[in-house]
Amino acid sequence: MSVVWSLAELEQGPTLRVAEIFHSIQGEGAATGRAATFVRLAGCNRACEFCDTDFSTFAELTVEEIARIVRDLNPRIGSRRAIVVFTGGEPTLQLTRERLAALRAELDAAAFHLETNGSTLDRWGGAGWFERLTVSPKTLEDFATTLRFWERAPNTLPVDLKIVYDGQNLAPFDAAPRSIGRYLQPKAVANDPEATARNIEKTIRYVKENPQWTLSLQLHKTLGLR
Repeated sequence: MSVVWSLAELEQGPTLRVAEIFHSIQGEGAATGRAATFVRLAGCNRACEFCDTDFSTFAELTVEEIARIVRDLNPRIGSRRAIVVFTGGEPTLQLTRERLAALRAELDAAAFHLETNGSTLDRWGGAGWFERLTVSPKTLEDFATTLRFWERAPNTLPVDLKIVYDGQNLAPFDAAPRSIGRYLQPKAVANDPEATARNIEKTIRYVKENPQWTLSLQLHKTLGLR
């Protein structure tokens, strides 16, 4: 169940609303197959019908508490090869520059990855704390905001575009810079495996005909991982 909260609700206070923290394998995008510790922040500014995360329960955690849990889950967190993925919901609603600076101080060497819908990127100041961004716009407005962000983003920042696909027109996304990785993820339809299978077939067919896109399956779900 997706829960929509306002920016004002999520930016304030000494704690972050955290839905879950877990250590698993990244199943999507450019880092597919790599071990990663996921910090899933509660709340979103979108209400997607295919959202598979329940944000109705969450814990209020300080930065220090989040960092301790991450370290307990992944003892290799002191290595530059250790990945911490901030996801949601929409994590940029809570990851202010001050909170990110504190997280970086606590988790010094880890590589920070971000998964975002892109809707706040043109005014959000946290991109400099991350080694990789994956942007999955849910509306064309989200994508327009992301384009404005890309115009001023440093060329050294790896950014990927991930679209949840069920056959929609992808022509608007041709405006993304050529350096951006492009990933298509078949839309999963809850309680309808036949519809999900049709979306997988559509996605595979589109990728075959448009090789600038890369198929991105949710590997963790196929393997039965969290």
